[in-house]
Amino acid sequence: MPDDATLQAITAALRDAEVQMGDDTPSEETVTTADWKAIATRFGSDPAQYDPTTGVYVLHATGEFTGEGARHPAGTPAPKGTSLTVVLDASGLNRLVLRLSSDDDDYRELGPTQSLT
Repeated sequence: MPDDATLQAITAALRDAEVQMGDDTPSEETVTTADWKAIATRFGSDPAQYDPTTGVYVLHATGEFTGEGARHPAGTPAPKGTSLTVVLDASGLNRLVLRLSSDDDDYRELGPTQSLT
């Protein structure tokens, strides 16, 4: 699990994404420690996009989110969802994935999980 300084940094990254997606008061926030291969497999992405052994933090929040800045066809409403996932590489805390969905996402099977709320 992340140390205190890292925990503060990843919590700030998640809160920034929550505000960006229109809900700064989510009902649940968690961090799961995993590797890129596990999360790429989960999302159906190419594990070779990054080193598969790259450590990642999978940040998850439950709330009412709207992706106003997300790409979507002109004339259609912005995507909405109740599940926000942010994936950061563990070494530099760079954002690799920002995912908005209506699924009840649970990442506990990928590795150790800790509540951020």
